[in-house]
Amino acid sequence: GGTLDFDGQLTGSGLELDIEASGSDPSYGIGIEGHIDSSYINAATARAGVQFSGRLEIKGLDITTDSRWFTSAAGDLLWNGGMVQYPSPAGIQALTLPALTGNLAMEGADLQLGVQSGVNTVIGVTLQPTGWVLVESRARLLALAGWSLPPETDPDGILFRLEEQLFRGAPHGQ
Repeated sequence: GGTLDFDGQLTGSGLELDIEASGSDPSYGIGIEGHIDSSYINAATARAGVQFSGRLEIKGLDITTDSRWFTSAAGDLLWNGGMVQYPSPAGIQALTLPALTGNLAMEGADLQLGVQSGVNTVIGVTLQPTGWVLVESRARLLALAGWSLPPETDPDGILFRLEEQLFRGAPHGQ
């Protein structure tokens, strides 16, 4: 087994992260604080045709792993709001959204990110040890973007659900 002990900073134009990583086989942990401007995020999302404006603040992000999967996760992500562009059958669409916060946590063996506007959840992301990710967007997300929802619409109702296997993980139930 190996040992990891790192305390450093990753900086660049629009990027500043303080990173601490430590542990020894099989348990490792990483802590991150700082910010990432949208240009870095857009480089990763460009292939999907999604682009963001603004800045993502990372507060108290702490993750541990047993070398097979995450054993704990906590921290907050704060996006200052702005424009989100995405592809649609009608061409590139754009939404302007207010500031959103994300809370990273473990729920059983699942890694979860809940994205909120105030106290209301607008997007939920669940990554399972099996490699499957589930993304659920609530109707209130469109209301935040200024779209009118029919009066009978439940703002907490699921607007869309995406489920996809990102990688092959442990068999289901392990």
